Amino acid sequence: MALGSSRGKGTPVKPMSKFARLFDGWQAGLLVIVTSVLVALIVVPRPVLPDEIPLPRPDLGNLHRMLREEAQRVSATEREPLSFEARAVGEAFRQVGSATADGDDKAAARGQEVLGLRLPGALSQPESLLRLRAYQTQVFVRELAAYEATGRESQELREVGGDFIRTAQEAGWIRVLHGRPKLLADDTVRRILFRKRWNDTVKIQDSAFRLSIDEERAFHAFLFDHPVAHVPSSHRANLRMRCRIANEYLLRRVTAYGKIDRAYPTDYARGILLLRLGRYQAALTPLVRFVESNPNGPYTLRARNTLRYAQDQMHGVLTQ
Repeated sequence: MALGSSRGKGTPVKPMSKFARLFDGWQAGLLVIVTSVLVALIVVPRPVLPDEIPLPRPDLGNLHRMLREEAQRVSATEREPLSFEARAVGEAFRQVGSATADGDDKAAARGQEVLGLRLPGALSQPESLLRLRAYQTQVFVRELAAYEATGRESQELREVGGDFIRTAQEAGWIRVLHGRPKLLADDTVRRILFRKRWNDTVKIQDSAFRLSIDEERAFHAFLFDHPVAHVPSSHRANLRMRCRIANEYLLRRVTAYGKIDRAYPTDYARGILLLRLGRYQAALTPLVRFVESNPNGPYTLRARNTLRYAQDQMHGVLTQ
């Protein structure tokens, strides 16, 4: 056997034809082509309007820490009584809640006056007030669970929750599952919703009572996922009107939230909402600002695609 005339164990080596040599290495060439196409798809913006706006992302570890602190304050309250001043604030808070649930504006206003008189003295012992809020939060969550189990709103829930059930129903946050009402918020968000209402009712400005940034993120993530759309009863079947009202609500909330959380992609979210509302020219400014200030980031490519969509919509309007 001549040297070089075979490969392995006597396998003959066939000479490559001219035609076959044209396709030699085609796998590598195809890989280059496919890669080029993928790069072009990534680099060149495509006109796409996202289905959702970004949701804030709270640090779960910080939220769990908040829940532990709340539980410790509840335990401390069960072991030793609150100060007289804190108890007075708690009673006035319940008076306001009961009057609000009944729709009695005059009684609610009187309760607010009492709260205003009691609060300065209670603030001299802020930890006692924090314990009061934690304890009343626990009562709210417990009574809310009883409401879900029975469908009946207890007097205690009306006192600590005020008109929460009515407000949640109107907002669409309560659904009927298996014949029973169910609040869409999880346990953590329920507590945050109450803490926010408690702060607003007591009108307390002390930094120790302010919601943390992660509580704000959890609260607004719930709001953005379940926007409030108050539609007149005569137009509730009008899906387009409901969507418009919900998007207008989201635009207001996103704008306000962006001033609290600078890490949130406010301009990107505002651009999406303005496009949903058909305000194409107004959407261009926040989208351009976001793309220019975020050349690289988790939302950059989607923002560029959204900007391209806005430009296409504007072009369509101008050429009509």
